[in-house]
Amino acid sequence: MAGIAVSFSLPDNSNVAVGEITDHFQGLVGQAKADFPDIDFYFTGDVFISHVMTGAATNDMQVLTR
Repeated sequence: MAGIAVSFSLPDNSNVAVGEITDHFQGLVGQAKADFPDIDFYFTGDVFISHVMTGAATNDMQVLTR
């Protein structure tokens, strides 16, 4: 198992930066998983929490407005 904790100082309008950082790290982990398939990778930190919360809020709005 590998844990990756990341913290960034983000600009005021951080949605684009959060997406770019998350996409980059997911790409890196994709490469690492290919090299080390027996290791589980987990993310934590303000960027990843923001990314997950934004996705959850978006999903909630889609469900609630149906």
